[in-house]
Amino acid sequence: MKKTFSLVLILLLVAIAVWMFIDTKRQSTAEGVEVPVTVVTQGELAPAIDLVTTTGEPFSLQALRGKHVVLNFWASWCPPCRKEMPAMQRYYDEYAKKHNVEVVAVNLKAREQNDERLHTFIEQYQLTLPMPLDVDGDVEERYRILTIPTTFIIDAQGRVQHEIQGAMNEQMLIEYVQNLQ
Repeated sequence: MKKTFSLVLILLLVAIAVWMFIDTKRQSTAEGVEVPVTVVTQGELAPAIDLVTTTGEPFSLQALRGKHVVLNFWASWCPPCRKEMPAMQRYYDEYAKKHNVEVVAVNLKAREQNDERLHTFIEQYQLTLPMPLDVDGDVEERYRILTIPTTFIIDAQGRVQHEIQGAMNEQMLIEYVQNLQ
């Protein structure tokens, strides 16, 4: 009797675990239609990004194929983001062309407190790297950004090679990109 009960309990737990796994791969729209949610996986193509930058320019991640990409997600109020952004800018200024790398800092505008704070941040750090705005949070959802900053290192074929959560420094950027070559 105990063996049967234990077996049924184990099967039930396995079934629940499988259902939860499948359920996390889907999201319901407002109309109640379930659609798959992208989960960024190492070695797979990075999900498409089509946004507008802080300077009003269109940005497409797909257009960067052939280059390595450092894809960073951040917000102006985030202390680790504030700590790492000068390193991102220095890397962009000093190494991006030499290493055939594009450094892209996607601002999670849906998490920003106001536009003034965002623009003050950009001016304060004299940021010139491309900064697409994720206004409605769609890209944040597709990339499953839970912690900021989060950075993805993408190879020239558009495949995700690394996901780094937390602040990065210039040396880390150099090492991650060099390991792609």
